[in-house]
Amino acid sequence: MSIKRIIFCMFIVGLAMLPFRDRSSCLAYELTPEGAKLYKQWTEVIGYSAEELIKKMDPAPEIKPGTVITPQNVGNYPGVKAILPETIYKRLDPNHFLPIQEMTIVETRPRYYCQPVIDGTRECMKNVKLNTETLQVEGYKYGLPFPRVSDPLHVIWNHNVANLSFEENLWFDPVTVTTYNENRAVDAVWKGNIGRYRVMGRLFTDIGPDRTSEFFKGTGIFEQGSLLLTYPTDMKGVAFLRTRYMDVNKQDYFVSYLPGLKRLRVLSGSDAQDPILGSELCWDSWAVEWQKQPSKQLFPNEYKILGQRIILQPVYPSTPSLRIEGEQYLTKWEKRPVWVLEIKALDPAYVFSKRIMYADMEHFKAIYQEYYDRRGELMRTWEDFKFQTPDGFSTWEGVDIVNWITKRHSCMKMNSQPNAKLEPEQFDMRWLTRMAR
Repeated sequence: MSIKRIIFCMFIVGLAMLPFRDRSSCLAYELTPEGAKLYKQWTEVIGYSAEELIKKMDPAPEIKPGTVITPQNVGNYPGVKAILPETIYKRLDPNHFLPIQEMTIVETRPRYYCQPVIDGTRECMKNVKLNTETLQVEGYKYGLPFPRVSDPLHVIWNHNVANLSFEENLWFDPVTVTTYNENRAVDAVWKGNIGRYRVMGRLFTDIGPDRTSEFFKGTGIFEQGSLLLTYPTDMKGVAFLRTRYMDVNKQDYFVSYLPGLKRLRVLSGSDAQDPILGSELCWDSWAVEWQKQPSKQLFPNEYKILGQRIILQPVYPSTPSLRIEGEQYLTKWEKRPVWVLEIKALDPAYVFSKRIMYADMEHFKAIYQEYYDRRGELMRTWEDFKFQTPDGFSTWEGVDIVNWITKRHSCMKMNSQPNAKLEPEQFDMRWLTRMAR
């Protein structure tokens, strides 16, 4: 056998040993056999794939994997404007107060969920429905309620339910928030531990649905979230706890603890609109959108799907790999299909007049949002940076929050522990105050 034939045979054997890879399409991304199985099931549930939608809707097919876009060469790629929200496109201007230095385009990567969520969604979609009078979801148990979207409120409820990508327990240890002022100097840094505990619709973590339903029986709680500050020293021990209810007309229970005063303070819904510790983050914009909604009584909104688009979005790598250097997030970008949803606030006292949400059509999670002030001017933007494991779990690595009015900027970096071992007792202010000592 000739040397060339031996090399050719070795090449073929090597290909056979690679994980599954779709070499025929824009989804040229290596999947493990388990990942390929999950992705196939998920696309069957939702009725399409990102691949199909990109082939159908992509307004800039000439922007291919391997393209590197910078503020200096963006003029060479006129199609880029069509696949970016205008607010991101503006940051490719070298004279912008916070320019994006580089966007390297890679293949679109499949986004899907783990087996319990897929099975739960299949079961749930048979009976779940939206009450158009109350705006409440009825018949929901677990999984995604509306995998076949036909109403703007389907987008909102999918986002709410898939809020943290179905991680039933989530622990950030730590989350670090660095805020820069308009002169691009560090203004403040704080660190803390953030916990999130899903109460309703638990499927797979160590405690399981039996323990949860007993502990929270009759409470109507959907989820709980907490923040405990660990840095700086003079802020150490400050704690926040937010309890969210499935009932659209039941206000969230929101409380804080100030160790210096040794007192608890019950916060109102308006407090959730205030900046958190001087950053550009507020509670109602946590996780892109955390306002109590949809409700005709509490913070009523008007919802409208503006359309479907293909946009560039930071990739979800299979392992945490995001780097932040100063104010620059170093990552790759991929094409994603999204719903563009407009949320108009009907309450004239609410901090935002409207929000424009970009919700992924394959993952159903909001991935980018624009927030407009009461005058209708762009106030803030939020950009997600996540990773997704081969078995279908995904959560944050970082968040980019830009204030377009004050030109301030907050960078969030998370050390994520999805499905960490958490007890429901940890989402109690008595536990948090003990930890603060």
